[in-house]
Amino acid sequence: PALTWKEVVADETGTLIYTLTDECAELFECPKGLYCAAGAYETNAGMNDAAEYFAEFWWPSFDGRCIVINGFVNGSYAYACECGYGMWCPLNTALPRFVPKEYYSRRPDTIKKCKEGHYCKEGSVFGIRCNALQNCPRGSSRPANSSGPLVAFVVLTFLTFIVFKIIESSREKSRTKADQEMHDYLDFVVAANNDDNEKKTTTQVVPIMNDEKKDGIRIEFHDIWYTLPNGITIMRGVSGTLEPGRVAAIMGASGAGKTTLMNLISGKVKKTGGSILVNGKETINLSNTISRVAFVPQEDIMHRHLTVLENITFSAQL
Repeated sequence: PALTWKEVVADETGTLIYTLTDECAELFECPKGLYCAAGAYETNAGMNDAAEYFAEFWWPSFDGRCIVINGFVNGSYAYACECGYGMWCPLNTALPRFVPKEYYSRRPDTIKKCKEGHYCKEGSVFGIRCNALQNCPRGSSRPANSSGPLVAFVVLTFLTFIVFKIIESSREKSRTKADQEMHDYLDFVVAANNDDNEKKTTTQVVPIMNDEKKDGIRIEFHDIWYTLPNGITIMRGVSGTLEPGRVAAIMGASGAGKTTLMNLISGKVKKTGGSILVNGKETINLSNTISRVAFVPQEDIMHRHLTVLENITFSAQL
């Protein structure tokens, strides 16, 4: 018979395959892994004559991938060609077809169900491995929808939130006193610029001696002002008295200007307004009383290249 085939549903996969017609199947059997599309040829001249016939009227040998096989009846021959990779050719295949999805085939004569953890597209020789976030049961043609990525995203988001909160809490606890004083100082400057009423620092005098020293130094400061070069006033009309033989505590909120006031009185910073009196006599600063007055900074500064005496003398002369 001439080139004929029929479509049937394969029991293994439930997909269509192209098999020999009943007439051809009565004359010869096409082995597994091969396909026989040329039908049968009857001749008394032998197999070589059949080979010449198939080569002339059908197609070349494809580098030896097609052979002549004997039929069931003497003098009956068929032309069988090898199936390629990714093709499936069960017994009595007339035309090859791709390996159906959900299966893979390392040899064209057999197919196997796709393994768990893999998925197999049409024409697969090997299954494709699924990643950790994909769900691939046995016989998968593609990765199934999985809740894994969503769960991973939720967990990652939650962990990121926890880490953020821990870092934020650590930063809040590690905020230094200087940082807090800077915030307080900025709040003070803003409030001072918006308030027409003058803010004065309270000077509290605490007696520590019953008798005042007659030879002591009485320091008075009246209406002390200081304006920065950029025009911002940070000291407004501060007044007070430092009595001899007593301890004076200058109190105020952080950033109120306590250190600035001491710098202005001592002359380390030049005031822009107000007056300073020493024992009733007005003076520009306390440089004239340097032998009787010392300025100790908030933080001690030790110069390692100086001797002990030189360090003490330097601090005294401040």
